[in-house]
Amino acid sequence: MDGLVGKHVDDAIRYLGYPDEDAMLAGHRIISWYKRDSMTLPHTSSVTNPYTGTTMSMTSYSTANLECQIRVEVDAALIIRTWEGNGNEGACAHFASRLANAPRYLNPNLPSSGKDCKVTPDRWSKTCLLRKTK
Repeated sequence: MDGLVGKHVDDAIRYLGYPDEDAMLAGHRIISWYKRDSMTLPHTSSVTNPYTGTTMSMTSYSTANLECQIRVEVDAALIIRTWEGNGNEGACAHFASRLANAPRYLNPNLPSSGKDCKVTPDRWSKTCLLRKTK
């Protein structure tokens, strides 16, 4: 995403898709993309009766909510000035995979081979694709 700073917002749209929101907030034009999904996860537990050797299994299910938001601030000429992102690995992977197809000049932090791209436990899907510098 850092490679999009200084580029026209059309470059972001080309790879992220059409934005979900375009708003003026406190005098700043903010363009946003969202990805929301959910995933059902099974949890299986089993107990063995020590006297009979009989094992009983039980499966329960829980739902995980996945979401990711990417926002860019653009100037009057629609040039991206800053960006921020927030979300979890499951949903941000959607945007990371789209950015993987962008030209190298839009992804200066993208390693030359996929082996250097590691999934991390932080809030980004892949640090090499959605790196935010401070």
